[in-house]
Amino acid sequence: MIMVQAKNLGKKYSVSRGRPLFLKSIFKPQVCDEIWALKDVNLEINAGEIIGIIGKNGSGKSTLLKILAGITKPTLGTVAINGRVASLIELGAGFQADLTGRENIYLNGTILGLTKREISRRIGHIIRFADIGNFIDVPVKKYSSGMTVRLGFSVASHLDPEILLLDEVLAVGDAAFQKKCLDKIAEFKKSGKTIIFVSHDLNQVANICERAVWIEDGKIKKNGSSREVVNSYLGSVSEGFETELTIMSKDWANGSTEPQNQSASVKKVSVKNLEGKPVNKLSTNDSFNIEIEFETKEENVFCGMTVIFYDNGGNCVFGTIGNHESNWYGKPMPKGRYVSVCRIPANFFNDGWFDVSLNLFGRHFIDSCMTHKVLRLRILDGSEVRGDYYGRYDGTVRPLFDWSTRRKS
Repeated sequence: MIMVQAKNLGKKYSVSRGRPLFLKSIFKPQVCDEIWALKDVNLEINAGEIIGIIGKNGSGKSTLLKILAGITKPTLGTVAINGRVASLIELGAGFQADLTGRENIYLNGTILGLTKREISRRIGHIIRFADIGNFIDVPVKKYSSGMTVRLGFSVASHLDPEILLLDEVLAVGDAAFQKKCLDKIAEFKKSGKTIIFVSHDLNQVANICERAVWIEDGKIKKNGSSREVVNSYLGSVSEGFETELTIMSKDWANGSTEPQNQSASVKKVSVKNLEGKPVNKLSTNDSFNIEIEFETKEENVFCGMTVIFYDNGGNCVFGTIGNHESNWYGKPMPKGRYVSVCRIPANFFNDGWFDVSLNLFGRHFIDSCMTHKVLRLRILDGSEVRGDYYGRYDGTVRPLFDWSTRRKS
């Protein structure tokens, strides 16, 4: 069953040049530029599908969601919606700032066509899911952005919509709330509901969605399986990601803000290949080293390093067990400069974004210094080298295991 159908969709905005002056505009028409946010978009979405919409900022993603939600009308083309739509597109959109959270729940439910009795039957679940405490009876204008998105997602997902539209919801909430949202999305998926969401978190799109739509300059660039579309998108912008978002080296040359404890100070952290050369691009098939240069402050100190990896959602993937295997571990170190190397094996990480934090510790637990997000890595999928028959491996890590099969009878 087709839940959403867009045919030859186009949206045009007129943007005036310069600052409009009222008196001047009476005698001389204002010169405007025409900008097409969407052009010739054709899209069908079936019942039970979870669709991710990706693309650069300004590509037309949010405009498409606003048209589907009925917030704005298309300039060209038609949209057919078959089912009740709930949306959380802009932070606070649909909320009346002077009303309390509780009052806004009833207001939103009424707009969606629910009776007061139906809303009252669900309001307990909505309040518990939002988990904003006594602020439920405080005007929404006093909410933080996190509280607003908590209530907005809770309202949108609990008022029994057949189609749920989301725009960067998980980017605002904390890690615990993100998990609740993902669990709710999984529940929607099992019940056959349709979800369309815009996200810059490509890992979430690849893992949650069966299908993804890549929009560029207002047009659909690619429409297909989520993993295929995400990989194509990443391939097209990989250079931009590497130069703008990845951090493969961190140098504390001036010494003023360097991570340090009583025993030592860190001078530089970098990613290098096995030959010791700096790298600016990593594949899932690559082994690489996290190289840490540090300097002990005095003679015969104890010093160790721990490297911790986090995924793009802020979840800890794993931490090394210090440098227990180092020839200096647990031994007094003469004053000097050292290099500690942590080797990450090939075919361990899945493709995605990873933050690297560093913990410098001494002989005692209190003599430690944690520095968060020293490095930011983008690891690209190299599964075709590994012979990945079924497509991208699921999960955050993908270590190789020894398998054997024997006939039992």
